[in-house]
Amino acid sequence: KPTRSSNIPIAGSIPVYIVTGGGAGPGKLRSVGKESWTEVALSVTHLTHFAVRGRSIKLTAYRADGSIFDQVTYTK
Repeated sequence: KPTRSSNIPIAGSIPVYIVTGGGAGPGKLRSVGKESWTEVALSVTHLTHFAVRGRSIKLTAYRADGSIFDQVTYTK
């Protein structure tokens, strides 16, 4: 299951997957499911910004109105 902290496996152990997809327009959103490994599952139009600096990646997910609904930084 993904973690909400920067406590991810060290490089070379297991892969870390980041999945996002929120490009649908108003009225075209699909329902989303939630599995045991799912950390956040929302049906909202959004944009995810990825900022990579050295060994860190910071993800910030914005709703269409500009408000942040998820944010995390991972460091390997």
